[in-house]
Amino acid sequence: MLRALTLAALILGTTLLNGAHAQDIKLAIGSSAGAESTPIFVGQDEGFFKAHGLDSTVTLIPLMPNLPAAVMSNSVQIGFMTATTFLQAVAGGLDFVAVSGGSITSHQSTNIAFLASTQSGIKTPQDLIGRRVGVPGLGAFMDITFRYWLTQQGVDWHKINFVETTFFSMKDQLKSGAVDAVGGMDPYAKSIVETNTGYIVSQFLKDVPEGKPVALFVSQRDWAAANPEAIKRFRAAYADAVAFVQSNQDKARLDFGHYMKLPPEVLLATDTGHYQPILTPEQLQWWIDVMAAQDKFTDKPDATHLIAP
Repeated sequence: MLRALTLAALILGTTLLNGAHAQDIKLAIGSSAGAESTPIFVGQDEGFFKAHGLDSTVTLIPLMPNLPAAVMSNSVQIGFMTATTFLQAVAGGLDFVAVSGGSITSHQSTNIAFLASTQSGIKTPQDLIGRRVGVPGLGAFMDITFRYWLTQQGVDWHKINFVETTFFSMKDQLKSGAVDAVGGMDPYAKSIVETNTGYIVSQFLKDVPEGKPVALFVSQRDWAAANPEAIKRFRAAYADAVAFVQSNQDKARLDFGHYMKLPPEVLLATDTGHYQPILTPEQLQWWIDVMAAQDKFTDKPDATHLIAP
């Protein structure tokens, strides 16, 4: 009788434990539409979020500067935003923390480029003076990085007119003459070249130090403090998705394509990016210094205070 009761207790305990782990945590993830987001779409389509106990949804937010508002309003709990957008949101008073690293700069990357319209005559960075340049969000990664690169090339970016345009609309903006050049990302950059709408002037990330965070995952600080288990599961799922992308490039590109609705031939030629799920204060500090040089801060944020445990 005692043995039977003991066995029953063990079975009940195991059932309760399994039930606790089996209970999915609802999580809304927001992301822009660049190729750097590929592991998010892989995590959703290949079931990595589900496998780690997350009942996840992914929402596309076309303009990067709109992501902080989505996180702040709780429309999404975690937003995949550029390091520059995150830091400006913090400097502006939003109590955000990074919950995971994401994509990083690499000299091997070919998915980000400075492209000019075929009718523009632009050949060098100096030719941009007095022109209109489209970027997917003022103050976002492309904008800040492009200005950093221009400074390295000896060009005064104050003499260039930067305007916001989504990745989706860059080709049409170039074709219509609304902008003379863009800071673009694959697969949209590739489509611009293949349709002879524009041409690559520089893949300027090759002149930016390697290993700096391009985009990372951000939440409200209070949400992060209240949901450590959700963060733990998310980090594990994202790491699995990154590993899948690295070993299954073509399938990862097609998963990305489910959300972008682009032709397979364009998708299969897309550089899916480079990733580092672990984020360090030193990585954030590099951006803080670059952005301070562009007068983006009154007071510099403290990098050591901006990463969730």
